[in-house]
Amino acid sequence: MIEGHGDDSYKYSYIRADFSSNVPTGTDLSGLKAYLSERFETVMHYPEPEPRSLEREMAEQFRIDPDCIMITAGATDAIYLTARLFAQKRIAITEPTFAEYRDACRLNGCEIISTADPYSPPACVSAQWLCNPNNPTGRVWDFVRLQAAIEKQGDVFFVADQSYEYFTRQPLFAPAESVKHRNLIIIGSMTKRYAIPGLRLGYLIAPAAICNRLRLLRAPWSVNALAIEAGHYLLQHKITSVSPEILIEECARIARELKQSDRYLPEPTDTHFMLVRTMSGTAAALKKHLAQQVGILIRDASNFEGLTPDYFRIAALSKADNDLLINALLQWNG
Repeated sequence: MIEGHGDDSYKYSYIRADFSSNVPTGTDLSGLKAYLSERFETVMHYPEPEPRSLEREMAEQFRIDPDCIMITAGATDAIYLTARLFAQKRIAITEPTFAEYRDACRLNGCEIISTADPYSPPACVSAQWLCNPNNPTGRVWDFVRLQAAIEKQGDVFFVADQSYEYFTRQPLFAPAESVKHRNLIIIGSMTKRYAIPGLRLGYLIAPAAICNRLRLLRAPWSVNALAIEAGHYLLQHKITSVSPEILIEECARIARELKQSDRYLPEPTDTHFMLVRTMSGTAAALKKHLAQQVGILIRDASNFEGLTPDYFRIAALSKADNDLLINALLQWNG
């Protein structure tokens, strides 16, 4: 899905607060900027055909075998690589969720079945895809039930996108735990954790046999030299960013304020973003009004599979920005 994602501020003349992206602002990247500036000459040479040096370093931090991890050009690259494993197969996707799972599987000729939860995959599927925490709902799937499902359904691969794992305090699969399951593939994102979406840096954790198959599908030099350098730096340095706890608390505060109005129905969330239903007008009309009249950007969520035109998604920012959003939403008449 090229069109229809969040963070489309380029369409508007002035946006002062972007609630449409789930990548938080406020991360101090000055050290990374200086580091990459000193290594800019790397763009004059080919990067490693496979980013094995970064894979080894990340594997050491995660305490897993380097053969069980793949660095990718963003989590989306990992999604499309994984979808190729299941080309022409029958797969299930827990929806509503990130559209790229469906797009990647459709591109590879899969038969796609939409499911309401990942605990009971439909009969005869090769893979069950899920996002955890889920985008756009922000909900985390029950860890005990999910682990039991993975152990019980040994002939089904579970593909769990944990790109937003840093922004929840609910239990998820740790790398060392995930590789113990022969039918579990974890997708992660440095993009989200460190707020570097322009660099495209993600990873995939799976049993070595699965990673070996995926490496045969990966194009050489798919991760650029600056992204590899950035990965080394980020693994070695502490980056100052907004506390996930503060963002989660602010998201809960926004929900409480909106619930006092009869115009909005915020849905429960386990992270810093949430899905909201407007009871007045459509999300598209609301988005247009906020962008053009207030300089605020929200995510029209009506194009998520299974959602209606009255759903939108917002991610918490600073308290001042969140107050601006709350006031603007409460003044909307539809």
